[in-house]
Amino acid sequence: MNNQNIKKQLQAEKLLNKTRKRYKMSIIHVKTEAEFKKEVLESQVPVIVDFYADWCPPCRSLGKVFEAVIEDSNGWNIVKLNCDDAGVKALA
Repeated sequence: MNNQNIKKQLQAEKLLNKTRKRYKMSIIHVKTEAEFKKEVLESQVPVIVDFYADWCPPCRSLGKVFEAVIEDSNGWNIVKLNCDDAGVKALA
C-alpha cells in the first residue's frame, strides 16, 4: 500500500469515527403506539425493528444478531417491541 492510499484510508477512518460520534447508535425499547410512531415512523435515521417475546428462543437469538449489527452501523437504531407486552400476535 503506498503513502497516498494510507492517507486516504486514515481520512476515511477519521470520517467514520466522527460520524459514529455524531450519530449515536442505540437500542430503544418501545411500549406504546406513540413511542413506536416517534422512534420508527418519524425517525430521521434508519431503524431495525425487533418484534420479540421473552419466551421465544429464536427471538432471543435474533436479538443478539441485531445488537451485533448495530455496533458496526453508522447511526442506525434498533427499536425493540415486546409483542406480549404490546398485545401483538404473530401471524406465522
